[in-house]
Amino acid sequence: MRRFGERGFSLAEWLLAVLIGSLILASALLLLQVQLQHLTRLRVPQSLQQEAVWLLTRWQHGVLLAGQGGVAALGWPEPGLRAWWPADGRGAGTPRSDQLLLQRVLAQAASDCEGTLVAAGRVLVERYHVRADSSSSQLVLACDGGSCGDGLCQRLGDAGVALASGIRSLQVLYAVPAAGEAPGSLRWVDATTLQAQNETGVRGIRIGLLLSAPESAGGQRVSGEWFGHVLEAGPEHAGHWQMTWELPHG
Repeated sequence: MRRFGERGFSLAEWLLAVLIGSLILASALLLLQVQLQHLTRLRVPQSLQQEAVWLLTRWQHGVLLAGQGGVAALGWPEPGLRAWWPADGRGAGTPRSDQLLLQRVLAQAASDCEGTLVAAGRVLVERYHVRADSSSSQLVLACDGGSCGDGLCQRLGDAGVALASGIRSLQVLYAVPAAGEAPGSLRWVDATTLQAQNETGVRGIRIGLLLSAPESAGGQRVSGEWFGHVLEAGPEHAGHWQMTWELPHG
């Protein structure tokens, strides 16, 4: 029973309360959305860096052992591997990606990058390149694995297995002795120069990756000079990293 002087909420007051509550909720959701977008923008560069580091460190074992057993570390200038020699601009990407080949004689059986077991005593060959893939709208870094022995190679020349997506470009440079310079001096050349000048004493290798992030994610657009190419800030948000190794068996 309502006492004198007391009254309930009128319909107008209820509607006003609902409106105020809705405005507060909308403001809270908007703030949460902005915060989530900010967190995404902070995380994207870190995730790209982690992927790049994973890919580059994955090469380390192969690079340091390349040439083991007396074979040419890069496949160059072995005639039987001519189709897979290191090459500039042979793969997809912007700038067009290089092709990298690494090989070594196995002291014991091991799996190649595609997961196929290669017997001890055979030459394990791995070709890295960038290509399109049906599983991704972006380009992928792929590895074509195989082996050679008795003058014949097996399973080389296919598309290979995709290692990572979101790759814009793969670039490779090679360290060779600098003629006329102090002993031990090196200069960095691309694959075209390597072959044109018949450089076989490669001392080191430098691999660079240009990666892209989804358009909806934040991040800075890459521009400037990179591996001899001038990068213009395009529609994709990207990062680039590089790693350099000595080639002990080059």
